[in-house]
This record gives sequence, structure tokens and C-alpha cells, in this order.
Amino acid sequence: MYNKYNFIDACHIGEKIIFKYDKKNYIVNKSNNNYYLFNKDDDNYQYFSEANELIEKGIVEGKQLKEVLDYIEISFIEFDTKKEFIAATMINREIEFSCKGVDYFKSCSDKGYYIANLKDNTVQYFKTPEELLENCRLEGKALSELWDEINIQCLY
Repeated sequence: MYNKYNFIDACHIGEKIIFKYDKKNYIVNKSNNNYYLFNKDDDNYQYFSEANELIEKGIVEGKQLKEVLDYIEISFIEFDTKKEFIAATMINREIEFSCKGVDYFKSCSDKGYYIANLKDNTVQYFKTPEELLENCRLEGKALSELWDEINIQCLY
């Protein structure tokens, strides 16, 4: 089940989203560096230059999209693990995930951005989210080699 935070993450990385609000069907997507909100029932498009603009100014049934995010029914988000993990890391969301049977937690503290191995309680710290994504190693492999084996359990 998806929530408004999944919706916001998906918007920011340009993923396709299908949702319903007040019995109307909508699609959000990105095409040619423009974001759009399409009302499938009324065959109506709204275009935006940025994801934040879509969320702030998009209109669904006479209301701003940001006002109804808690009430939309999301039926589909075209996420892949790599994009979802990167987007959540870049906007500093906490992530619970597993990889090869080991549970991990990604967050940020006064020491920096980190990934904690919950099995052996080891922690890797990084100065920036980019550094975490580039230099983190799990089970001896670079994070970039493990996207197919990572299972995101929860985003905060």
C-alpha cells in the first residue's frame, strides 16, 4: 500500500503514478523534462516544470493536490529499488531495508549520514548522501552492485 510520502518521492524522481480521488482517475508522470497531471475521466492535462510545482499547484476536483494527498487512493507507482533508495537518501528519509538476509537502517545523525547493519551492529558513516551512495559497502560489495538484492521494508 502506498502513502503520500511514496507519492512525493515518486514525483521527485519522475515515476509514473496512478491514483484516484473523489471517484476520478489520474496519472502523474514526467515526459521531456515536464511533469504532468492527467485527469483520465475528463481527458485534461496540467503541465509543470518541477515536481514541487505539480504538488503545490496541481488541481484535482477543484482542490490543490497538496491538500488531498492524505485522501488519494494510489493504485500504482512505477518504482524501482535503485531510484526509490536514491531519492529517499537525497531528501534525507530514513530507510529500513534488507539485503541478502541482513537487515539495515539508513539515517542521519550529528556524525553524518549512515547505514547500520542491524545483525552485527556495525555502522558506516559518510559526510554527504552522495558519498553514502558512492562508497557504502554491504557484505563486501558496493551498494551500486546490490540494487537487485535490496528489499526496502519501510521509508520514514
